[in-house]
Amino acid sequence: MSEPDRLLLLLAAVDHADETHQPVTNERLVAALGWSAEEVAEWLETAQAQMLIWGLRNGGLPKPHFEDVELTVQGQRLLRSNRPQSDRPQSDRSPAIAEAEAPS
Repeated sequence: MSEPDRLLLLLAAVDHADETHQPVTNERLVAALGWSAEEVAEWLETAQAQMLIWGLRNGGLPKPHFEDVELTVQGQRLLRSNRPQSDRPQSDRSPAIAEAEAPS
């Protein structure tokens, strides 16, 4: 699996776990993704360095260890832009507005 794909899987797992309205932690991501704790920590560090996630760090290991992870606006945009077209919500904007915003 490519690095961008792994990053997108992490972001999707954070997004999905956040929908349950429970804190997203390293442990929840390990369980959701089936990755090792070290892999989750490494990819959380990568995502944070790219400003795709935000979280409250705690003293757990391996570091970085978070007790509450959320997607940033940039993370949400990246995830949304990489979803298959069929999974994207339909826009409620009129076609005229969409056409006016389209680059020429």
